[in-house]
Amino acid sequence: MYKQSKRICWLATGMLLALGSAPLAWADDTELFIANADPQVTGARPNILFIIDTSGSMRSTVLTQQAWDPNLTFSDCYKSNALYFSTTGSKPSCGSSNYIWKSSNACAASQAPLANFGRYDGNLLQWRNRKGTSQDRWIALSNKRRSAPLECQADAGVHGNGGSATYAADGAAGPWSTSNAAEPAWTQNYTIWDGNWLNWFRSGGTVQSTRIQVVKDVATNLLQNINGVNVGLMRFSDYRGWGTGEEGGPVIYAMENIATARSNIINMVNNLPANSWTPLSETLYEAGQYFMGRNVDYGNRWPPPYSVANSRVGNTLSSNTYQSPLEFQCQKNYIVYLTDGAPTRDSSANNKIESLPGFAQVNTTGGKCDLNGVNGQGHCLDDMAEYLHLADLDPQMPGQQNVTTYTIGFTVDLPLLASTAARGGGEYRLADDTASLAGVLTDIVSSILKEAQTFTAPAVPVNAFNRTKNLDDVYVSVFEPSGHSHWTGNVKKYKIQGGKLVGQDGKPAVNPNTGFFWNDAGNVAFSYWSDAPDGDRVAEGGAANQLPFYTNRVLYTNLTGSANVPLAVAASNRIIVNDPELQPQDFGLAAGDVTVMDKVIAWTLGLDIWAYDEAVANGNSNPPLQPRNAMGDPLHVRPVAVIYGGTAQAVDATIFVSTNDGVLHAVDAQTGVEDWSFIPKRLLPRQYELYLDPLVANKRYGLDGEITAYVRNNNLVPGIQAADGEEAWLVFGMRRGGDALYAMNVTDPNAPVLAWVIDSNSPGFSDLGQTWSRPTVARVNIDGTVKDVVIIGGGYDTKQDTGGYKTDTVGNAIYMIDLDTGQKLWSAGASSNHDLRLDGSSNGYAMEHSIPAPVRVLDLSGDGLADRMYVGDMGGRLWRFDIINGQPASTLVEGGLLATLGAADLTGNGSPADQRRFYSAPDVVAVLDAEIPYLAVNIGSGYRAHPLDSSVQDEFYSVRDFSMFDVIPTDGYPAPITRADLVDVTSWGTAAYPTLLADDKGWLISMVQSPGEKILSESITFDNTTFFTSFAPGSSGSACSTAAGTNRVYQVSVRDGRPRVYDNPYPPQTPPQPEDRITTLKQGGIAPETILLFTEDGDGPTACSGVECFDPNFDGSTVRTFWFEDETR
Repeated sequence: MYKQSKRICWLATGMLLALGSAPLAWADDTELFIANADPQVTGARPNILFIIDTSGSMRSTVLTQQAWDPNLTFSDCYKSNALYFSTTGSKPSCGSSNYIWKSSNACAASQAPLANFGRYDGNLLQWRNRKGTSQDRWIALSNKRRSAPLECQADAGVHGNGGSATYAADGAAGPWSTSNAAEPAWTQNYTIWDGNWLNWFRSGGTVQSTRIQVVKDVATNLLQNINGVNVGLMRFSDYRGWGTGEEGGPVIYAMENIATARSNIINMVNNLPANSWTPLSETLYEAGQYFMGRNVDYGNRWPPPYSVANSRVGNTLSSNTYQSPLEFQCQKNYIVYLTDGAPTRDSSANNKIESLPGFAQVNTTGGKCDLNGVNGQGHCLDDMAEYLHLADLDPQMPGQQNVTTYTIGFTVDLPLLASTAARGGGEYRLADDTASLAGVLTDIVSSILKEAQTFTAPAVPVNAFNRTKNLDDVYVSVFEPSGHSHWTGNVKKYKIQGGKLVGQDGKPAVNPNTGFFWNDAGNVAFSYWSDAPDGDRVAEGGAANQLPFYTNRVLYTNLTGSANVPLAVAASNRIIVNDPELQPQDFGLAAGDVTVMDKVIAWTLGLDIWAYDEAVANGNSNPPLQPRNAMGDPLHVRPVAVIYGGTAQAVDATIFVSTNDGVLHAVDAQTGVEDWSFIPKRLLPRQYELYLDPLVANKRYGLDGEITAYVRNNNLVPGIQAADGEEAWLVFGMRRGGDALYAMNVTDPNAPVLAWVIDSNSPGFSDLGQTWSRPTVARVNIDGTVKDVVIIGGGYDTKQDTGGYKTDTVGNAIYMIDLDTGQKLWSAGASSNHDLRLDGSSNGYAMEHSIPAPVRVLDLSGDGLADRMYVGDMGGRLWRFDIINGQPASTLVEGGLLATLGAADLTGNGSPADQRRFYSAPDVVAVLDAEIPYLAVNIGSGYRAHPLDSSVQDEFYSVRDFSMFDVIPTDGYPAPITRADLVDVTSWGTAAYPTLLADDKGWLISMVQSPGEKILSESITFDNTTFFTSFAPGSSGSACSTAAGTNRVYQVSVRDGRPRVYDNPYPPQTPPQPEDRITTLKQGGIAPETILLFTEDGDGPTACSGVECFDPNFDGSTVRTFWFEDETR
């Protein structure tokens, strides 16, 4: 039912690749996947054509509820003074505990929908008050804070606290402020239900009314309150007597924006008669004529009403051609068909339907109507719905233009209507009174409104059998965006040969003209593990189609704890069909809802339970058990490889990749078969939503943080030598999925141990934000004991999702964690609970911005112990830390601000152009042959949360740290380097290239090739050449196109930023130009950082960004690199 253009993201290991091909309204980088999504701006509002039965049977009376009146109190199983909440859009069950008190609702935008419909859909948050601490903030809804204020994004700048403070605000500025500076990120969409309305909905009939009056009442209420759509109306033709019988029906209200049509179409609905036969297929045929802009047929038949003038070309009744309401190629089109009975006098359109252009090609019953009518009538109803859904209704417009048909059986359950909806791509719903009809219509329109809203980097594991070379296996993760909770993902295998990715057929896998996998006729990429060429089709081939059958799948969770949990030992940690250990509450279900839980478990394990249930419902008592063969999306996850043994020709390795379905997969590198997988207990409730797979307004996340693989006690012998004390570890976070960090011992590839889990509630980690920062594992001597430690940035504060300069209340920290226990060993931050307190009192600069970036950790002395760290933050600041090994935690690290390059330290916090942020780790390079040796700390800025933003002037910096081996005490830090201290080498006109002096503090390049150009990934430096990629948003140009953007690779000298295509000095006849730094890539979306590959094939080094590879222009000969202090110099 949901259709949108496909984008895919690659990520691999061997080379391990990931890249994303992705409205500021989406508060993350998935905005790249969305066309201009606001229909009020673009005009591409969804078209909804209501067809209402006006047959004589609609005069029949029904016993129904009294009209819904929010001022009356109704009693049943819900609390009338509560609001129930759901992330799936489904009505809460009786006895649900997911509610808050109505008195806490501060969302003004919800009041009218709740009063009229009993429900409201929107981005909502709830206030968490921690007694005035900096942790006060707006967070996800919880039944543990039923009296805490509820607020919605729709109120921002409009309502707030009802006074002048109209913005929700985090921290000390909250809960409401007059400024949007501390506004939270609105990343969670909920449906809230009025408990009183839910009781009314369940109440029995008490009054008599005609069917047509019930329809008028419900439709009027709906039309009074919906927005953002175009609406039109059809009815059946009037009765003409027994001798002739009317045929079909006219368009009595042409498609129009509901904002201007509201009063007129409501009047039209309230004047509908009930005096005809029931020509269902004939009227649907006429609806097709209207959508396709073809001849007016039944709309011209006597007696009136005729199809109205503005439904026709030229806006005149004299025209016999419809004016199609199809305006934009991405516009969604719907028919909502309501009837109370079977078709009658409904056969004259059969031949016309079968003669429609392309009917035979899309019809699934042999090119003819399937005679699936009632008493010889309406044979072509479901065939016509299928045609409208599968055919291209406007071949002159790019893409497929089609119509989705919903059907409503009012007081009748008709199989023909079910078939019509199924073949028409929609849903069949039943209603028999006012409450059920109101619920059905509201659900359908809510689904329509949601549906109509219209990356990771390469990592190169070293070949354990030759540590100067890389593996030639490439494991590529792909994903396909969706408007639903589940995004389809996969992992596929290729090889790199001759500097190109190749498939199992030995042919190049990547089209050099597009930068993506070949998918042309006669040339389709053929990945390993796949049975047939799979091209860029995400769901085909790959590891997803090698998943074990659901009864054989090894899927773990951590029911028994979160520390030192041997997942393979305790049976309670393995999820199985009819699992005796799991409870419905584990999945966010009501206690006792075991049947649904069992379905969710079967679905999670890989059974297509929906297909099974549908077959049973259709009378098959023993249907086949079909696998889903589906994985979730690894949107930002870089897969990692752990090599356990084997040979250089047959490597025994496991590929680890996690997805936003909340699953960590362990995949056999040779076969693509999953060995085992793991879902954290906290993400089990996500499986219920994935099972339902509802349309959602925001991207849903699970395990989306990068994975770090670490071999402890590495003896440099290929494989994991457990007998020699070697251990293999994984450490991974959740990114937007949450604030937890996981560590897992995978020394035995078939017996993983969950070592520990920490989050912001763990002792010592109260400043932890969303765990974006890729973990770095290092060795440090703390108070005489050498420990393996995990070092991370404090994470991401989602208030950075909204534009402008902000300080943060979480994430503004750095943590050093014991790899064995998960205990905090050391931390730095602004609050008093950190070992190194950076609150501004010691050196004038407080750590007040979140740090989602990885921390760059160096061993400068060459003794195997980490002694230097660098990291950037959301304020455009660059921090430096010295680790003094052997000291206790309280004095282990000295540190301070190395450079301030964004808005943090500008007067008034700068202009919009100054709001630079660092999401990536710096690339640090020793430049030892300079007159004054230094460490070049290279980093680029870019608004990763909003890649389409063009308000910031982003830049690439190379900051020189001349204190290469010296410890700088925290209270002795010099004034930080500023942008003004750096030499601007962006351009130089006709003059000579700018000369940097020996004591200059570095250089910068402004991103000026295109508006909004930014750097969204790390740089890499080799052979004195620094590579970095940039992304610039494109102009969508229409309501229906995404801003695919332009990716560029810069190749510059690490010393002074000059183009590296020239030797130094430059040939005098060919002075360098800024464009000489740049190679424009073909791929769309966000290209990841450049990686360098040195493979066994002898072809020399290859540089790749994503799956696009190019010659880096150096020979790859061994060069000497110093990372330790030479005491003899």
